[in-house]
Amino acid sequence: AVQLQGAFIAGIKALTWSPDGKYLAFAGQMDGLSSDLYVYDMEEMTIRRLTSGDEELQWIDWSSDEKWILHGSVSVYGAGMQYSIYVVAADGSSIRQFGYGFGTDWLNSHQFLEYENQNVFGDYDLRLVDLNTGKISEIWDGSFHDYAVSPNGDWLILFAFTSAIPPAEEKPNFIPGLQLINLKSLKIIQTPDPLLDPPDTFLRTEDGEIVALPAI
Repeated sequence: AVQLQGAFIAGIKALTWSPDGKYLAFAGQMDGLSSDLYVYDMEEMTIRRLTSGDEELQWIDWSSDEKWILHGSVSVYGAGMQYSIYVVAADGSSIRQFGYGFGTDWLNSHQFLEYENQNVFGDYDLRLVDLNTGKISEIWDGSFHDYAVSPNGDWLILFAFTSAIPPAEEKPNFIPGLQLINLKSLKIIQTPDPLLDPPDTFLRTEDGEIVALPAI
């Protein structure tokens, strides 16, 4: 407990519990000027240092099986910054960098999504990273507003829009709007028919039922 208190006094920018609550991953600044990734064992009451570098750790995210810790670090903090994205084994056996990005989300225990961001273009260049193979697959290379993954992890839908980022403007027959993407095959279905022209007028019946009214 004294060790953990000292770590917090030395400087904390990010901290996250492991899914089972047995470990606390945090950014500590006890061993140098920059912050690094540490893990506190709640049962043994010990601290392990997992990374060392010149960048400042900004956020931490455990995989669901607790084998990996995804985290982002920066050298310069401010507008237009991109995180250096790292994945470290929770036991400290390996650490890998997977380029640069602005945001990430775990898809399952060995895959995560990452994307970039700029003030002018917003979010763009959505990619799928597989830790087992080390492969990085392009999902959507243009700009998008938001995305959501289906509960089974097979499908992703995003709202895409045009921007000055190539090759988004070069896509033949590109229509801004919803893009449904199969995460197994990475096949893109542009603007699914049921979502192409959604109703904007609804009627509530006496029994509470909501009925969509077609445009006239």
